[in-house]
Amino acid sequence: MNYRKTLTICSLLLTLCTFAQLEKNTWLVGGNGSINSYNRDYAFIDQFGTNSLIRYKSQLYEMSPKIGYFFFNKFAGGLKISLVHEKSDSTTIMGNSGGGSTNTFYYAVGFYARYYLLDKEKLFNIVIESEYQKGNKQLDSGITSNFNQLNLSAGPTVFFNSSVAMEFLLGYKRTESRLNDSSQANLLDNGFQALIGFQVHLKK
Repeated sequence: MNYRKTLTICSLLLTLCTFAQLEKNTWLVGGNGSINSYNRDYAFIDQFGTNSLIRYKSQLYEMSPKIGYFFFNKFAGGLKISLVHEKSDSTTIMGNSGGGSTNTFYYAVGFYARYYLLDKEKLFNIVIESEYQKGNKQLDSGITSNFNQLNLSAGPTVFFNSSVAMEFLLGYKRTESRLNDSSQANLLDNGFQALIGFQVHLKK
């Protein structure tokens, strides 16, 4: 068999293999990892009635396994769990409270939905994804906070074969938190993040 025939057969096999990867009734199993950093100033009145201001510089390392299902061609939705390691350094700008470094581990649970823009037969595609999650974490002062977060991201995904794809996404992340203390203060963090992940497509 000459090289031209071999190349033709391989191209045909690749075309056939990619036909069903984004079709309705296909399961999607995988996840992604990301690094996100943010700065925040937290102003409050401490227990002695003093006006205080703490400046936080935080970096988050996140791993997010998820499982989904294609309800329609090119459209999938499902569950996502985020496991987060947050390293935070805080500096007291005003007042007598706060300051120091912490390492916190926490998780968030929620839903996601994604849509692929190009034809389902393509080895290369563009995906748009939205996510909503809720969770609870502990701050450096020992106070806990309940939070909910919204992620919007998009980017290219490349299929190695009929089942496995690798993706690179850029997105916007918005997190709203409420402190579980006497202040019941609301905190808002937002910024951009980069994600890299793998997805396995399993035909039902």
